[in-house]
Amino acid sequence: MRQLPWPPASIGSSSDCCYEPRMLAFGLLLICIAVGWRRPGFLIAPLFYGYTADVLGAPGGMSTAIVSASAAAILVIRQWRSLASLRFTALDLAVLAFLVWHSISATWMPNANYGASQIPNLLMSTLSVYVAARLLGRLPDPSDRANEVAWGLALLGSSMAVLLTTQGSVVDGRLRLGDASAVGLAQPYPLAALAALFLVFSAARPTYKSIAFVCFIVLLYTAIISGTRGAVLALAAGMITLFLFASHRQKLITVMIGVLAAVVGGACFIMMGIGAETTLRVFELESYGSASDASSLDRMLGYEIAWSMISSSPIFGNGLGSFSYFAGSDYPHNVFLEIWSQSGAIGIFLFIFAAILFVRRQATATRAFHETAIIVALVAAGFMQQQVSFSLPIGKTIFLIGFFSAYVPLLRGGGVGSTTGASISAVELMAPAKSART
Repeated sequence: MRQLPWPPASIGSSSDCCYEPRMLAFGLLLICIAVGWRRPGFLIAPLFYGYTADVLGAPGGMSTAIVSASAAAILVIRQWRSLASLRFTALDLAVLAFLVWHSISATWMPNANYGASQIPNLLMSTLSVYVAARLLGRLPDPSDRANEVAWGLALLGSSMAVLLTTQGSVVDGRLRLGDASAVGLAQPYPLAALAALFLVFSAARPTYKSIAFVCFIVLLYTAIISGTRGAVLALAAGMITLFLFASHRQKLITVMIGVLAAVVGGACFIMMGIGAETTLRVFELESYGSASDASSLDRMLGYEIAWSMISSSPIFGNGLGSFSYFAGSDYPHNVFLEIWSQSGAIGIFLFIFAAILFVRRQATATRAFHETAIIVALVAAGFMQQQVSFSLPIGKTIFLIGFFSAYVPLLRGGGVGSTTGASISAVELMAPAKSART
């Protein structure tokens, strides 16, 4: 076990009575929720740090449930008068159909009680993100909302990263804290790093750019020392997506910032003396799938079990929760195998159909509002994470697609043809007289 050389070991010691990680972690979530009353995009970030707060010792261990309920309540209150005019879009119906089918598959799981016990976790995790993103997208000025999401992730993420690296240690090339899942701890940091990188080239003032760059370095460092391959793959997928959807000027800046951060981060990584252990684990490609790599063996075994389950019931699947019931592990480390083995080809069809609708809608949105590219990048990063790790409820990032369900029909109805958001004002976007609310 190697204690992290930064921050100093004296920070967070029992002699420092003012430093209470458990209260700080939960307090940071509450601050983000409070800021979300005025800047609702900040309400998204706490949805991804409930597990981290619980691991750090948040009171009651119910951070995820508390922040999910609070975020939804604030967004509902802000739109109370207009909720009656909310219309379901094709994307809403596709996501709902998938979740309903995936949930009712528990009824034909061999142990129906066990399957039913998985439904609340599935729906709370996925719907909390989708509904929050969906309601957020109904508010005026999508560009401002996307920027708020990015700032919330960057600021809360870097603050949590400091707490986590203070309390944790690198064990066998992974950042760990007690018995907590190293993969679970690592999940939100590539997302937050992407948000910070986005802000480096989109923030209006040099001071804000500097703050975002500091956040990016801290988050990049934390994502790398997490020692999880999924985090590195997610960061790469998100950066590529961000590069593809950003404007031409922003693309050049993205590359320059990425290279600079890689050089600075790599130098710090080596000088701090912990780079070799983590780098060996993440980037030693010949170990992938070999008998010497426990993670690869676990995944290969999960794939084999999932394929066996698919062969036994390819159309309807074996029911929600059946993989963990039969395999003894939580998930097969691949979202497609997880869905197909549990809710069958019908579940896979509904999932892919929702993904196709999202791809069509985000193309319209990013042409009108460049800032929404960060939401697309976050979804791409989350999707990549779910190809190598996480169950559907844990990997809830992909359900940020709800953001694009709200205002894209308005954009089409308004005939947005320019490449900037100036062609539709906030008043036009929300005015029921010109176009019905979604």
